[in-house]
Amino acid sequence: MVSRINPSEKESEVVSRETEKLIKAYIELYPDEAGSIILSANQKRRLAKKHGLQIGQGQTYGELPLVSVPSGWNQAIDIVNIKIIKALHYKHTGKIVPHNSAIKTKWWSNADFMAGKFPKELNGLVREDVQLKRDNVSLNKQFSYSVQISEDGHLGMYGIYFRMSFYVVGLVAFDANMLKLNERGTGADS
Repeated sequence: MVSRINPSEKESEVVSRETEKLIKAYIELYPDEAGSIILSANQKRRLAKKHGLQIGQGQTYGELPLVSVPSGWNQAIDIVNIKIIKALHYKHTGKIVPHNSAIKTKWWSNADFMAGKFPKELNGLVREDVQLKRDNVSLNKQFSYSVQISEDGHLGMYGIYFRMSFYVVGLVAFDANMLKLNERGTGADS
């Protein structure tokens, strides 16, 4: 659901219906949490102005696809990100990430980008862009990533975009001592 939220791109009718369906299903499954996720039109207006978001002609602020991401989601998102990082590392190295290795992930929403909260030092750090295609159709608007791997395959760095809704940076080190993990930040040992 989080990967579907992209206020900078006009959604097709099909994508819009799919996104609405996901949000409605979430509200039905987690009604207690849903109230903190759904923003009022006034909250969306304040966020839009704060982050410089423009609404389309004939659109209201209430129609902007903005939600509040509850702090409890960070752990779930980190778990998914770690699994994706492991899968990408295996895809590019043929090596299974050992249990005693270290993985660090950090993610930023598209609102973080608009607010200038993404560290500029990370721009261009992961160099090799991977082009994803199915039947000669690019899938990069849905999922795209960059990769940088050491020669021995024991270190890897990944930059991942999900529908331009959020961005993940992931680091893999087979020797856990190589990554000094900060317990206060998001991420997990694996």
